Amino acid sequence: MQAPRIPKMFGIYTKKPSQFEYTPRYYDERKEKLEKRIAQIKKEVENEKNQTSTSEYSNSEYQSRIREDWGNGYARRNNTGMINKRVLIYLGILLALTYYLFY
Repeated sequence: MQAPRIPKMFGIYTKKPSQFEYTPRYYDERKEKLEKRIAQIKKEVENEKNQTSTSEYSNSEYQSRIREDWGNGYARRNNTGMINKRVLIYLGILLALTYYLFY
């Protein structure tokens, strides 16, 4: 066994951990949808002030609104289905454990 060298013992030449910069990124889907909706409402108000007809709206605006509404409903239905599946799985595991313990 070798004796430790003096500089290492005092920490003069020890390696320091490598540094890095981490800037966390956060994406808020609700906020983005809200900002889009606010922009659409402002646009509608401006059009009403200018007394333009609703037929001047582009198809893409209608399509995006329909997609958002349908997407929200689909997410809700899909989420409730997952919850029901989890409950059934937990119930099955619980029944299997009680059967194993008592018989």
